[in-house]
Amino acid sequence: FFSSRRRHTRYISVTGVQTCALPIYFVRQPEVFQSKGRVLVIKQMPQMPISGSKHQAVVRRQDFLANDTHLIRSRDIVKSAIEENDLTDTQTLRRVANPVETVIGGLTVDQVDEKADILEVRFAGPHPKECGEIVNAVIHSYRRHLQLQFQNVNQDMKHLLTRATDKLSKDLNQAEDEYAELRQKAPLLWEGE
Repeated sequence: FFSSRRRHTRYISVTGVQTCALPIYFVRQPEVFQSKGRVLVIKQMPQMPISGSKHQAVVRRQDFLANDTHLIRSRDIVKSAIEENDLTDTQTLRRVANPVETVIGGLTVDQVDEKADILEVRFAGPHPKECGEIVNAVIHSYRRHLQLQFQNVNQDMKHLLTRATDKLSKDLNQAEDEYAELRQKAPLLWEGE
């Protein structure tokens, strides 16, 4: 009888300590807020076949959004977002030694649905308003990066097409000159009646 009472006393005292310590633990934890934003990713398909072409383009199956997921969390995108939006002045990043790593550490990017081309960008931090500012800054930095990338691709394509047009025009003029010279030098075999 005495030993069973002792076990209950131990159980009650351990449970009492856990009940008192658990709320104290949660009170000591800082509050964490989270903001999120969504990005629709539209991929350009450079392998699309040209109309009238007999050859079909080979399209490799891959996860296109994985590249964008890593790109959004990249040091370049985050650093650009911090610098262009003066985020180092925020309370979240003010006293941090490496703000880029702090943002990357609190930033998560996931695909919303397996079949959707939508990414959800989330940032968790101690200040709710600043979480939203950081998410918006990162999304805008990502969009600027893509615009610059496509602008460069378009300029390169324009340059290549201009060079090809100039070369074809030069070749055509040269062929026409050679044909005219050939007609002047070649004797006329038959004039008809």
